[in-house]
Amino acid sequence: MLLYIDGFDHYAAVGVTGSVLQKYLEAANYTVRNASASTFSIVDGRITGQRALKFTVPANTGTVPSLSWGYNAAVGATKIVFGFAIKATGARMRVCRIEGGVLDLDWDATTGKLKIGTTLGAAVLILNAWYFIEVVMDTSASTISIYANDELQMTVPMSTAPANPVTITWGQTATQTATGEQTIDDLYVLDNATGTRIDRLGPCSVNTRFPTADITTQWTIVANGASPAPTNHYDVAAQLSALETNKPYLQSNINGNEDEFRSNAVLPNSNTIYGVGLVALARKGDLDDRKLGLKLTVSSVSDEKQITLVEANKYIQSTYETPPGGGTWSQNAVETATFGIVTR
Repeated sequence: MLLYIDGFDHYAAVGVTGSVLQKYLEAANYTVRNASASTFSIVDGRITGQRALKFTVPANTGTVPSLSWGYNAAVGATKIVFGFAIKATGARMRVCRIEGGVLDLDWDATTGKLKIGTTLGAAVLILNAWYFIEVVMDTSASTISIYANDELQMTVPMSTAPANPVTITWGQTATQTATGEQTIDDLYVLDNATGTRIDRLGPCSVNTRFPTADITTQWTIVANGASPAPTNHYDVAAQLSALETNKPYLQSNINGNEDEFRSNAVLPNSNTIYGVGLVALARKGDLDDRKLGLKLTVSSVSDEKQITLVEANKYIQSTYETPPGGGTWSQNAVETATFGIVTR
């Protein structure tokens, strides 16, 4: 099942760095290490108009940046896949790690090939080019397979099985001899416990569509010092760096209140759509149990997934491998869908 997607588009604008960026990544349940204005930044993404996350790793210093994200694999999952786009400049460095001694995927500086232990990948990967990497962990076969741009690079024995939480780390954890940069984009995570997407997807992209029009407006806009105060709910829902000073927000304390939106953004092509995700940044304002409903409607058929809120601001996400009511995703189904939030 497709569990998580992230295009790094909805956090902050290009140029935002360091501790400002860190709080948004942490709100999305990433663990961030050694964030500063010179190590973490939002940059232009793999696709024009999209954004990505860049690590800058200085040479000969023990203060090196890294980022981790993990989840608890469902009972019965025997295959776990992490897929992401990466571009490196300056130096070939470790690509990623699966924590717990499962995997260190290196990029050999001498051969230019990916490397696990002493095993080299099939192809030479060049600097300053995008590659889509997929890490496929198969616990039933006790193997780890690595793909780059849909080409199998290597399959190695799995000496240590992943344990919950299954955690991937990008960036470096040791002093590097050369300065380099790594930019990541278009992350997806899946496993085969349930669902439609139970094996690697191949190279793909995350296309983020922000709300551009209001359908239903039952929540209240709190200006929070913004001047002029916004009047369109979709402007509030679509804003970047939403936790900064004088940023407005939407508020509701009435069960069942709904804000619903649509997006006029078009998809770049009619390629296969593996899933659709809804993302919201939200928190509760009291100690009682509160949930936020993330609602998706396609062709008048709606589905709502209720997610528990905490008192801290957190990004919450629901993913749909198929439209509400069944069938397969199409460009028209995505572009005509409406989506929103419901007080619960």
